[in-house]
Amino acid sequence: MKIVLGGGIAGLIFAFYNKNFTVISPDVGGQMGNGFSLGPRYIHDIPESRKFLNDLNIEIKEITVNVGYKIGNEIKEDSHPEFRKEYFLKSRNEKDNKHFDPTVMNQNMKSFKALSVDFKDIINKLNDVLINKIIFDKATSIDVINKKI
Repeated sequence: MKIVLGGGIAGLIFAFYNKNFTVISPDVGGQMGNGFSLGPRYIHDIPESRKFLNDLNIEIKEITVNVGYKIGNEIKEDSHPEFRKEYFLKSRNEKDNKHFDPTVMNQNMKSFKALSVDFKDIINKLNDVLINKIIFDKATSIDVINKKI
């Protein structure tokens, strides 16, 4: 048996597209199923995202997400280069910016196209599709040599 440890969104999507895998998790949803807001979550409007949502039969609604930050009551659409560098270093616990990556904030984009979805709906649909491929339990030990969980 091939196993995915963890029922978060990544583990569920992997098992959805790789039918020979079983998920082991005490619950499904990971951070998205924890019951409190972790801030905004968006799915970028790319062909792979559209295919995934179509495969789950989830309605696609296109949106434009404006990028910026707020200082006091003033919304800044264009972040200062030093702010972007500081954000990169702090958010990735980096000491220097040699791995500076091309994320939306690093590209200094003012907006991007996204797909508006209910992530709870995604989790519920993945759970429904995979219900017979999820073991609702915790892995208490992993024996790599004998390939046992």
